[in-house]
Amino acid sequence: MNWLASGGWLWAFQAAGEKAAEAVPAADPNGAPSMASLLLPMAVMMAAFYFLILLPESRKNKQRQALLGGMKKGDEVLTNGGVIGVVQNVKDDRVVLKVDEARGVTIEFAKSSIGQILKSKGGEVEAVSAPK
Repeated sequence: MNWLASGGWLWAFQAAGEKAAEAVPAADPNGAPSMASLLLPMAVMMAAFYFLILLPESRKNKQRQALLGGMKKGDEVLTNGGVIGVVQNVKDDRVVLKVDEARGVTIEFAKSSIGQILKSKGGEVEAVSAPK
């Protein structure tokens, strides 16, 4: 009879498996997991949270503060509500926009409601938008 057909090769794998099982000590089923195995996944999750959520959000906030801080009289801006106007006056937390040249209509907005600077008076800024 053929050695492969008789199943002789199964005996070889079985013997190798038994020797490997003897070499590795059995784990205690009632034993507690090590502290490192508990803290490592938590540390990985915290690092991922920082790099995927917190770091990009802080960069967006810095860009937004730079946008609002660089606004000056004469800039053409777009508010979050869709109103386009020219900055007439910039206060600490408010901006006065002239929205109609012919009638001289001005509206006062909260500085945080500015979404984009369309044209800067100096001409160096073109369509700078605040991150959303």
